[in-house]
Amino acid sequence: MKTYYPATESWMASFPKREIDSIWEKYLSKHGEPSKTKGVEEIEWHSLIEVLRSHDIKKIEMIIDKLAQGYFLLIKRVLDENDLHQLNVNFSNFMNSEPSSFHKIHDGVPNFWRDITEELSTRYAVPQVKKTSYWFHWNEASKDVYRLIMPIYRALKALGGKSPTEYENNIPSTGKVDRIQLVHYPAGTGKLDAHHDPKESQRLIMSGYTTRRGVHFEGGGFWAQGINGEKIDMEPFLFPGDFGTCYANIVHGVDATNSGDRGFIGLYTVDSDYTAQRDTIRAASTS
Repeated sequence: MKTYYPATESWMASFPKREIDSIWEKYLSKHGEPSKTKGVEEIEWHSLIEVLRSHDIKKIEMIIDKLAQGYFLLIKRVLDENDLHQLNVNFSNFMNSEPSSFHKIHDGVPNFWRDITEELSTRYAVPQVKKTSYWFHWNEASKDVYRLIMPIYRALKALGGKSPTEYENNIPSTGKVDRIQLVHYPAGTGKLDAHHDPKESQRLIMSGYTTRRGVHFEGGGFWAQGINGEKIDMEPFLFPGDFGTCYANIVHGVDATNSGDRGFIGLYTVDSDYTAQRDTIRAASTS
């Protein structure tokens, strides 16, 4: 089977997965499983990747402590303008060349995109309206997307206590697969209601941002639930090319914009449709 992303780096083979996993268990036991965010912490991408490559356990533990408390980690300047342009071209060309469709995650599933309208919204575990494309590593058309995204995917897997390359060569019949989404939330209607992400396959949500409020859209956007139950507006912190991560159980969602489309990159390890009881997103209360 072909792969379309860069070869692994030496730090990945020797990454102390078990030690990092134990650190997660230590701090989740100490703080309890977070469902609300305490705020935003920032780190530069080059700083995070250096911490992981050097296996700096002390610094990794400090980051995990913050994440286990419920902080949202904003990783700055991960992708540059050329990277974002390439992803936008991939997304636009794909949408213009293929009709909206739906495919279950079975062996050989093609890349596809779906226009999830208000009418289709109720078919999902959590109501949502968006135009979303799904990219799988076994399809040749995915190669440009995966070349850009896999270094980020691997780093966030490692931070979450997985092997950096865990699941990435799986096919659906093995149970779990990696899937990249490139998404547009359409102006005025695009939304994702309050929810928890599944945490069995990945402790951390993995989100990238391709647009900026006040430049590409107005109003609405990404929020997370604060410790007093309030919606914390995350958009003022987010710039194109940044990635964000937090513990998957934290309640979050996307409100419709007043005007303009909001762009998003999602990295998800998901149960395939060969799995009888799939671990998927769950609706959450904001009260």
